[in-house]
Formats: sequence, C-alpha cells, structure tokens
Amino acid sequence: MHLGHLDICLSIKNIDRSLAFYKGLGFKVVGGEPERGYAILAKDQTRIGLYSHDEPNMLNFRGANLHDVASYLRSNGLQDIPEVESEVDGSTGFTLTDPDGNLIYFNSLSGHDPDPNA
Repeated sequence: MHLGHLDICLSIKNIDRSLAFYKGLGFKVVGGEPERGYAILAKDQTRIGLYSHDEPNMLNFRGANLHDVASYLRSNGLQDIPEVESEVDGSTGFTLTDPDGNLIYFNSLSGHDPDPNA
C-alpha cells in the first residue's frame, strides 16, 4: 500500500537561521513563504517543510488515495482512524497521532502532489 510521498515537517525557531543551515546541506527552497515563517525545501528525493508558527513536528504523506489508505490502516488493526475529510483548499486529508504524540498527516490534492522520485 502506497501511503503517499513523505514530507518531513519541522517546527523551527528562526527561519533565516534554519534556511541557511539546510541550504548548507544542499537543499533548495521550492515553495512556501519564508517571509511569513515557512518554507518547503528539496534535495534529491527528500522534501522538508520548515515552520516557525509553533507547529508540532509532523510526517506528511501526500498524494495517495486516502480512502484506500484509511481502509488499509483499519485492516491492519489501527484504532480510531478518522474519516477522510474535505479541506478548505479542495484537498482531502486526515490526521493521526502516534503513541508518542507525533502528528502524521495524510493529504491529497489532485494534480498538486508530484512524485519527488520522478
């Protein structure tokens, strides 16, 4: 079962300092609005979201059929899988919390979830 393409979303304290660090690792800004406190960075097949809005760290799986993903998770015995909901931007999504309190967000918007491995 394809869960979607994984983006790692990190809560940061200073966008300029974090951008300089990740650019030093070879990442390039491919989205977001750094002047508003968030940026999407990419290198090879890896994407990282940086957020300075007091957001928790999160794994973001993008681009899969979320109804299939939710069914798959339920069939594997995971409890309390929420229903897939429409979101304000026209995408669909749902969020889980792992046993340690980390957020796992599943989201899909047709045509906006390019395969980072392509």
